[in-house]
Amino acid sequence: MDLTSPAIFKNKENRQNRNQNIIAFQEARKKCTSQRQAAKSIGVARSTAQYWESCQKERILDAEVDAFFATAAGLQFLHRIVTAAEFTFSQLGGAGIHLFTTFYAQSQLDRVAACSYGTIQNRLKTMEENLIAFGQQQEQTLAKSMPKDKMITACLDETFPQEIYLVAIDLTSPAIMLTTL
Repeated sequence: MDLTSPAIFKNKENRQNRNQNIIAFQEARKKCTSQRQAAKSIGVARSTAQYWESCQKERILDAEVDAFFATAAGLQFLHRIVTAAEFTFSQLGGAGIHLFTTFYAQSQLDRVAACSYGTIQNRLKTMEENLIAFGQQQEQTLAKSMPKDKMITACLDETFPQEIYLVAIDLTSPAIMLTTL
C-alpha cells in the first residue's frame, strides 16, 4: 500500500502543519495577553485560533499523550496505528465502518484521529484502490520475469463448499487453478 498517495500525503502534511501551528499558538498565547495578539503573531485568523482552542479543550487525553500526538513522531505513530487498524479490520477481517468508529471511541483515538463515517469510508476506498493498483503493478512486474512457455504439473482434487469445484494445484508454486463444474 502506498502511504505517500496524494490524498494520504496531503492529509498528513496538513495535519503536521496544523499541529505545528497549534503548538506555536499555544506558545504565543503564553506570551501575549489576548487571543487576537497570539493569532496575529503566528499569522492565523482569530476564529481559527479559537477553533483550535475549543478542539484542545474537548480532547480528554493525558497531557503527556496529547503532547506526544502533537509532535511529528507522535503524528507519524498515529498514522501507523490508524493505517494498520484499518488494513487489518477491513482487508483481513471484513469489518464494517461501525466497528471502526467503536474501536476509535473505545481507544480514545477518536480524539486525535479523524473518524467520521465519511472520512473512514474515504480512507478505506483509497486503501483498496492502492492495494488494487499495487497488485496490478506486481502482476506486470512478475509477468516480465516468468518464462514464456513453462510446463505446469498439476494435481487434481475436488471440493464441495456450495457446489462441485475442480481444483488444480501447480506443484512447483502456490498457484491454484479453480474450475467450477
